[in-house]
Amino acid sequence: MLTNRLRAGACALLVAAIAAPGTALAADGSLMLNADLYDGSAEVKGWGTSVVWIGAGRGGSYRIGAAGVSMEDAHWAYVSGGRTFQFGARHHFDASMRLGKASLPGQSDDFNEVSATLYAGLAPGRVTLVLGDSWLDIGDTEGQLLQGGLDITAAQRWGAGLRLYTGMSGDLDDKFATGSVSLRGTSATWTFGVAVGRTVPYRGAPGSETQSSTEIYMTVALTVGRHRMNVAASSFQGESTRRRMLSTAWFIPFSGRPAKGGVVADDD
Repeated sequence: MLTNRLRAGACALLVAAIAAPGTALAADGSLMLNADLYDGSAEVKGWGTSVVWIGAGRGGSYRIGAAGVSMEDAHWAYVSGGRTFQFGARHHFDASMRLGKASLPGQSDDFNEVSATLYAGLAPGRVTLVLGDSWLDIGDTEGQLLQGGLDITAAQRWGAGLRLYTGMSGDLDDKFATGSVSLRGTSATWTFGVAVGRTVPYRGAPGSETQSSTEIYMTVALTVGRHRMNVAASSFQGESTRRRMLSTAWFIPFSGRPAKGGVVADDD
C-alpha cells in the first residue's frame, strides 16, 4: 500500500539523514528559521512556520526539520528529513521526506511525501538535466508527481531553469510548467519565476480544486555578514482561488570545529 511504502521510505530517509557517516548534529551547518503568511481567498488565508537544520556530511549535505501550516479550514504539521549525495563534479542525487498529520476538510489525516531528484550535468557548469518523482499521500489524495527539466548557467552572473510537472497514477490531475531566471550580484541573488497550467492552490487540497492557474513569484537571497536571508513573494491566480504569499527565511551559521586552544568557536 502507498501509505506503508511512504512511511517506510520516510523513516529510512530520516535515519539516514541523522546517522549518515561522518556527520553529527554538532558539525558545521546552518539553522534555518522560516515564516510564511498567506492571503487571498478565504480558504487559503493563514500562516506557516518551519525550522530546519542543514548540515554538511561526507559526500553531501543533510537536512532535518519540522513545520506547521494553518489555513482557514486546513491544518497540517510534519517532520522532514533529506540527504544530498554528490557523485563527482557533475551529478548529485537528492532524497527527502515529509511525514506528519493533517486536518483537511472531509479528508483523512494523512500527510506523507517522499521525493527523489537526480541532477545530471550535461555540460560542465552550463546545462544540468533534472529528473524527479514525488510519492504523495495527503488527505484522500494519493499519487505520483513527476518532474523533468533543465537548469542553465549561461554566465557567473545569471542562470535559468525550466520544469514540467505532471500527475501520474492515483488522484493527481496536475499538469503545469515553471520557468525562472536568476540574477546574481555581489551581495544578493534575485530570482523571478512563473508557473502556468493546471494544479491545486495548495498541496493537500482535494482533486476537485485542480484548476487552470498562473502563479508569479520573486525571491531575493541576501548575504548579511555571516548570515543569509531569503525573502519571497508569490501570487496565485486560479479559476476559483486567489492566493498571495510572503515568506522569509533566516540562515544562522554554526561551527562544530574547535577554535585555537580547543575552545568551540562562538558565533554570537
